Amino acid sequence: MKRELESENFMDWMFNKEEKIEEFNKIIEHMKMVYLSETKDWILGMSFGKDSSLLLYLVWKMLERLQPNERHKNVYVISADTKVETPLMKNYVEKNLIGVNKYGAHLGIKTVYVTPEIKHSFFYNVIGKGLGAPQGNSRFTWCSSKMKIAPMNTALTKILSMQSISFSQDSYDATLLLGTRLDESEKRARKIRKYEVDDYFGRHTTFNNIRVYNPIKLVNTSDLWNYMDLEVKVFPWGISYLELRSMYEDGKECPIIRSAQDKACGGSSRNGCFTCLMTGRKDPMLDNLIERGYTDAIYLAEWKAYLYDISNDIRHREPLRRREYETFLRADELQFHSIFPDENSQLQYEESFNNFKRTFKGNENGEYRPGGFAFPVRKKLLEKLLYCENRIQKSLIEEDELRAILNAWEEDGYSVKRDEIQPVNHQIESTLVFKPDWSINYEASTLISPVFFVEQYFRLEANELLAYYKERQQYTGKHLFCYFDHDEEPKRKQVWNKAVFIINETDIWTQEEANRFVVNWLYLEYGDSKGISGKQYTKMTDASYHALMKHLLILNIKDANIINHIVKTI
Repeated sequence: MKRELESENFMDWMFNKEEKIEEFNKIIEHMKMVYLSETKDWILGMSFGKDSSLLLYLVWKMLERLQPNERHKNVYVISADTKVETPLMKNYVEKNLIGVNKYGAHLGIKTVYVTPEIKHSFFYNVIGKGLGAPQGNSRFTWCSSKMKIAPMNTALTKILSMQSISFSQDSYDATLLLGTRLDESEKRARKIRKYEVDDYFGRHTTFNNIRVYNPIKLVNTSDLWNYMDLEVKVFPWGISYLELRSMYEDGKECPIIRSAQDKACGGSSRNGCFTCLMTGRKDPMLDNLIERGYTDAIYLAEWKAYLYDISNDIRHREPLRRREYETFLRADELQFHSIFPDENSQLQYEESFNNFKRTFKGNENGEYRPGGFAFPVRKKLLEKLLYCENRIQKSLIEEDELRAILNAWEEDGYSVKRDEIQPVNHQIESTLVFKPDWSINYEASTLISPVFFVEQYFRLEANELLAYYKERQQYTGKHLFCYFDHDEEPKRKQVWNKAVFIINETDIWTQEEANRFVVNWLYLEYGDSKGISGKQYTKMTDASYHALMKHLLILNIKDANIINHIVKTI
């Protein structure tokens, strides 16, 4: 059906070329009328895809038809670099902006190129802070907000602040032109309809003093391509039309001006972020580039696949989210309490039982909901990114952003020097994926060795237990995933918290080995410290000794081998 419509459209252009071109001339004339009707500056949101390129081309033609004294306002061409576009697309956009800046100055055209602040960038948030990358089922796509909406709104605010004082009755201070079209998708059509005021104008979702102008919203995709095929050989800003044509495989374009209501573009678009997980592990955009011979995309796709695999692997995630940790780990609450209350005071037993800060399993419904990325895998993500950067010989991360990541690690208690970060091609050997009910998702997992659950009980309150867990991560530089919970005996007024470690290591094949592995990490292991003999040695910190004592006093240990192992090592 689609091909039949395209064939009919092509024949329509063949026999009615002048009439079809006249439809675009009418758009130009409407633009001219709007331009001359008021003095407010124009702003064009540009991604330099097919839609925004057509929009700029028509605006350019309109400005050329005006007399010099009629060009009485600035026309801002604004574009954004998310810092995770493919190098190919980044270079293409920057080349277009250079051309627009060079050839459009006499028409009043000015270019604005925005990037997110370092602390809003993708790599800083994911690798630096451990924030999970949004996926297809994500309720909040923070990357759009931080990487596109925030810098774009900052630029719009600055442009608005430069507008001269107007005594007109207009309710707007600038006009934003967008290349959105009803023909793009049903979702885009609904968005246009939701905010439209009349046939051409609509409201901005964030700025009440910006009028939105959609001059090409009624142009269908076939007419768009046919018009540019016939009319454009080289864009007025010096870029070959064939270069734009070659960029497309699926005809989709990610809009440059976005709002908080928009979802991420995903990897199906012509210029989506190569880090985007919204389309899953496979990326149609990168696959298209690889098929066209763009070999750099092989390494970008590999890094994205690595990110996807570790995102869903329970072993690489924190048990709690950062804000949950912060709630528990307030400094004024980190006071260790006595092991047991006074045995002669029943009231004290009851108070201790009732006021004991318990840990709870999972989210509010007891379901598996992972926190952010643990430090070891964040380090691997950066090392693999540098490896990909070396392979393609193009910059993927700026040095300032890399150092900001190291500072973020320092704030989390992990001190890493710049020269300690080297390119490494990390690979995934296996994956362990859980379902919301904490059962193993065997279809999504690729297991090599068995999965073991190791319970450890503590007479430590929630904040004490979490503080100790974080300390062990920092001292050892390793991460063992666990979930926290508690057990209690209301009749005896006894309660204790517990950590249940989920162990899946290629060299651990028995429950006893898993138990020893956890005990070593919890109480004995101390980073990379070595004795004068050169052999690894263990050392207990005050916190680990304190935790061990409270553990042994309440735990009915059934395996004597574990007790002997602890005692001998101490």
